[in-house]
Amino acid sequence: MKKLLLLLLVQMLFAHLVDAVAIVIEDEPIMLSDIEHEMKNGLSKQEAIERLIGEALKTIKIKELGIEVSDMDVQARIELVAKSNGLDPQDFLRLVQQRQSVDEYKKGV
Repeated sequence: MKKLLLLLLVQMLFAHLVDAVAIVIEDEPIMLSDIEHEMKNGLSKQEAIERLIGEALKTIKIKELGIEVSDMDVQARIELVAKSNGLDPQDFLRLVQQRQSVDEYKKGV
């Protein structure tokens, strides 16, 4: 009975865990929810972690180099990718939105 009570208590504690930091690369945290999100897109856990570590390392390098991308640069890139796929930018963004949020896509640009 005590074991059952302890098990229920542990489950209740973890049920309130919304998100947690899984990995920290320098100052860039990788959250459990980020890993789960990547896994929902078809990656294995290991692939998801490797991809997110790669993204964190890129972000760190971009900050070190002082590279900034303007909204105009992002929009120009979206238009270029859309055109190369035979789409107008709005149709392209609708297609992107089916797989991920537009904000997530823009971060990747």
